[in-house]
Amino acid sequence: MILDFNVDKNTGLGFSNLIRQMLIESSMKVKPIAFKLSDGSTLYKPGKAVLDMVSFSSDLADLNFEIDPNVNFPFVQEYTFRGVLNSQNLNTPDIKVEGNKDLLHTVGEQNTVNLTIVFDRNSGFKSSDYNSKRLESLNINLKGFQRMSARYCDVTVSASTKEDLDSEKVSINIESKSSTAKQKTLDALDSIIDKYMEIRENLKNS
Repeated sequence: MILDFNVDKNTGLGFSNLIRQMLIESSMKVKPIAFKLSDGSTLYKPGKAVLDMVSFSSDLADLNFEIDPNVNFPFVQEYTFRGVLNSQNLNTPDIKVEGNKDLLHTVGEQNTVNLTIVFDRNSGFKSSDYNSKRLESLNINLKGFQRMSARYCDVTVSASTKEDLDSEKVSINIESKSSTAKQKTLDALDSIIDKYMEIRENLKNS
């Protein structure tokens, strides 16, 4: 979806970049930011000869989670599984997971594995270093945990500008597989544009 609107000349580039960043930051989501497996030597991924932590981390990061809003973040959840760990096995009374994907297999059906995941709620993109420092600042013990980066935004936003005679046209392109996320972004965009026009008029009349 593309939205076009005009702004004062020589302000388009800065304004469009500001809008893009604000829209990305306006999307709050829950994502895993660290995990720990009790015994990695007894695990493997479907189609893989050995367990690849990077691949498992990527699969975990791609999942969409919904957690009870009354839960305090960061939120630590422990799981126990044997045989196949499917994304649906991560559901609990407080956690809902979209999708149905096999994540890990245990070597033996009787072999029990413990998985601990740390979830956080945030916006934009946060690096694994940022997430580690955040957890350490809250005195959360990360010994044995794999740290993860997290992309909390469900939308892709691109912006461009084109000069007119006495103004600039800004084009904002919003793409998302989630209709809810797209609508929230559009609502945020409307609010930003309304505030911009209000400030612009106040400056002109001052």
